[in-house]
Amino acid sequence: MNRLEGEVRAVVATTRKELRLMRRYPAEIVSLALWMLLLPLAYIAQATALSSDAPASVDAFAERAGTGDFVAFLYLGWSVYLWLTAVLWGPGLALRQERARGSFEIVFASPVSRFTLLFGGAPAQLVPALVVFASAAVSMRLVFGVPLGWGDLACWLAVLLVAFPALMALGAVFATASLSLQDAAGALQITRGVFTLLCGVTYPLAVLPGALRAVGESLPPTHLLDALRAVTVGSGSLTGELPRLLLLLAEAVPIGAVAMALLWLSVRYARKTGRLGLF
Repeated sequence: MNRLEGEVRAVVATTRKELRLMRRYPAEIVSLALWMLLLPLAYIAQATALSSDAPASVDAFAERAGTGDFVAFLYLGWSVYLWLTAVLWGPGLALRQERARGSFEIVFASPVSRFTLLFGGAPAQLVPALVVFASAAVSMRLVFGVPLGWGDLACWLAVLLVAFPALMALGAVFATASLSLQDAAGALQITRGVFTLLCGVTYPLAVLPGALRAVGESLPPTHLLDALRAVTVGSGSLTGELPRLLLLLAEAVPIGAVAMALLWLSVRYARKTGRLGLF
């Protein structure tokens, strides 16, 4: 068996393991679907109450957000947030969990590459992403009557597939960074909060100060959100969003390289200090 075949078999085995865990312990997947159904409702209720359905309020929002459909705006924002949450809690804490189980050394003693160790289970992460966005589509269509068609859903799927490598790379960066953290869960909450603040989950980036807006506009989740909103309720099309999608796809390369570099540094430091198996 050559090296490439061995890497492919490792990816398949890791993906099967992750899918099996999702099937045996479905609470996380179910909770994602329920949060997607319920979480945006509070924000939609606030938006309705504060706007009082006044045309001036809707126009002011549309001027900043590019759409007056705040229901779709909020549902898409929380969809990306929950997908990012699933990535951080899953692949983002995968290496940390191996240390907690005492299997970290065994994993790193395997003959597969470090790249496969970081990204081998990535294909399985399409499942929570599809659950989140399917729940959002059902809620938007059946509860609020947002006119979603099969064409819109096909555009969603295309955008998600393009964004998938960048989101997995972000999860890998957090996974390698969490190896040196004593409180990885606290760091995860801070990371989620930063993305919520800077990526326009519940409000358009136009309301942020210039410096924060510039940072937010450079982040992959922001590009993902803008593309989804443009092809769903904005004036854009999948073809028109092609430059943004290509940028989003290209961002996966440097982010993934940072994750690999952090992994190499973390493992080197742990071996030097004898802390490789310590939790």
